[in-house]
Amino acid sequence: MKKSLSSIFSIVILVFTATQDCSVKDWDYEQNPKLTYDFNHLDLDMTIDPVNETVKGVATYSISAKIPAQTEVILHAAALEIDAVTFDGNEKEFLVSGDSLIIDLADTLSMTKESELAITWQGRSIYGTHKDRFGTLWSSLNPKSQRHWLPVYDHPRVAFSVDADITIPANLDVVFNGN
Repeated sequence: MKKSLSSIFSIVILVFTATQDCSVKDWDYEQNPKLTYDFNHLDLDMTIDPVNETVKGVATYSISAKIPAQTEVILHAAALEIDAVTFDGNEKEFLVSGDSLIIDLADTLSMTKESELAITWQGRSIYGTHKDRFGTLWSSLNPKSQRHWLPVYDHPRVAFSVDADITIPANLDVVFNGN
């Protein structure tokens, strides 16, 4: 009887395991993003207002093409208001669609030299930012949450150096991780 019950239990576990959906979920990252350009560096100038729970700033990326004829750059920008986009100092057309910021470069992105892509933005997202009862404000490291703080290609395998200048009220401190 004990052996029979154990066998039935094993079969039930096997059936449930075999029927599970092991596909990538909406909140999960694709394993390797297929970017046609590299983000080499980010100069970040950001102001955080913890009272109103808002963030605004300018993100200036140094980028270069991986393959020729690239005329578009896509970043993630969920619940952010994009005020302006410049490419090598010239204003560029852009479109916000869902959580994507699509930038039309008009000229091709160079493979041999870095270009400067600057995005001015502001936002007040209830996702990706958290505030506790002591007034501490922080960002989430959950999948796809950086895009709620700044326009970025939000994927853990897209890495670049960052120089950050973060403005906050004088009575607060900033903690920023990285090397």
